[in-house]
Amino acid sequence: MVLERSFVPDSEEILLPGMIYKPYETPLRTVIVTFSDETVKALRDARAIQPLWGLEIRIVSGTFLVYRVKDHPDIGVFQTIPGAAGTVAFLEEVAYRCKTENFVLYGSCGALDENLTAGKVVVPTKALRDEGTSYHYQSSADWIDIPRSMDVARIFAEIGVPFVEGYTWTTDAIYRETKEEAARHKAEGCLVAEMEIAAVQAMCAFRGYHFFPFVYSADSLTGDVWEPRILGNLSVDERLHYFALALEIALRI
Repeated sequence: MVLERSFVPDSEEILLPGMIYKPYETPLRTVIVTFSDETVKALRDARAIQPLWGLEIRIVSGTFLVYRVKDHPDIGVFQTIPGAAGTVAFLEEVAYRCKTENFVLYGSCGALDENLTAGKVVVPTKALRDEGTSYHYQSSADWIDIPRSMDVARIFAEIGVPFVEGYTWTTDAIYRETKEEAARHKAEGCLVAEMEIAAVQAMCAFRGYHFFPFVYSADSLTGDVWEPRILGNLSVDERLHYFALALEIALRI
């Protein structure tokens, strides 16, 4: 299944974030990456995070803010968009502007094996590269390892969070996840499907950043028909619970 690309790591890039943005005056050593606008709103309402004005990232569809955790000034929060290409581009810009060393990314995923993932956080140890972005950052291969998964697992074990380790299937095309693909990737060891992890890991490895992802299963791809389950229906408290786990990682790494 390898997507063949001509990857030349020492070839000079045409466009870099420094050609568009200026560095921010105060670094954010670690940035927590979320997909949830409800989480960001709740944190802002509670004054737990503060927007860093002047650090906005602007694209044609809107303006995206970077926040600082009020009680931990070297930790930031950024709400990204679903999908590998957009998320990687955003994180390239955030890392350049904030001198970021670590990214803690979390979000929902589709379960391929509910027996293993039900009621547990999933710590991906390896990602199937079924997207395009990672092939511009790493040589062609079906899989990419997630080396800092051992740190995420250790932290969850220390704080008593139920979790399972396994593989994830990173795909660009949620409306082309077929039953045949889901069954094959489950047999290969994938517990879940999501859209970003392989690409963000590839970018972080190429740039020298550290990547700490985890996911929680929301919808299910295991039955005869797709089941939305809790997708999009988490309470604010549940969303803040997952943010608290990400913050715990950020504090301990």
